[in-house]
Amino acid sequence: MTLKYTLAVLATALSACTSNNVTQFALDIPTLETARATGVTVEVLEVSLPLYAQSQEIPMRDAGGAIKSDPAVLWADEPTRSISLGLAQTLSRMTGGVAAVEPWPLDDRAMFRLDVRVSELVATPNNTLKFSGQFFVVNDDGRRPKVDWFDLTVPISGSDGQSVARATSQAVVELAGLIAAKIR
Repeated sequence: MTLKYTLAVLATALSACTSNNVTQFALDIPTLETARATGVTVEVLEVSLPLYAQSQEIPMRDAGGAIKSDPAVLWADEPTRSISLGLAQTLSRMTGGVAAVEPWPLDDRAMFRLDVRVSELVATPNNTLKFSGQFFVVNDDGRRPKVDWFDLTVPISGSDGQSVARATSQAVVELAGLIAAKIR
């Protein structure tokens, strides 16, 4: 009898710990029309994010400039992974080629290698998403690499996690457009 009672108490305690109101949001990269096949291949290195943006909690800057997050408002996937995959997916469609996150899965080496280093990825108090950093496109044929800075501001339609996820998805698409223009 004691064991059943102990197990019941333990089960109740565990369910109380896990029944918090956590909500998770995934990037939802819009499906774009695929460009005509080009044969372009791009290896996307894992995107480098600032420490605060690597967390599963969605970061937001307050009016005083502090970056805060709510432990109940989370990304559904690791931000580094989802942004890297989103870039690869969008670059594939925009270039009509094949883009994949490292390690490169095909036998032949990729024609291009993409390295994105994000310096800022945060929702701001004026309902915008700030997404900035630098990207490097290295050619397999030894030509001079293409290096550029990006500084994107995307409107956020609301103040909830889903709105931030939508804006982040749009920022990934806009960044992919800047990169695709460099490798065409």
